[in-house]
Amino acid sequence: MPLYKVTWEIDIDAETPKAAAIDALRIQRDSSSSATVFTVYSQKGTTTHTIDLNEITPI
Repeated sequence: MPLYKVTWEIDIDAETPKAAAIDALRIQRDSSSSATVFTVYSQKGTTTHTIDLNEITPI
């Protein structure tokens, strides 16, 4: 089975790095959030895919 690196990015204004991480987690876990776009890198880093899960199947 191939190994992939999956990332999700967001810009957040916050008082501290910890507060930014907490806000990002809250947004990502919100079932009505549109935070469904991920960048997926192949194991060797030669292929990159941008995957929007809302385009594939509504979550």
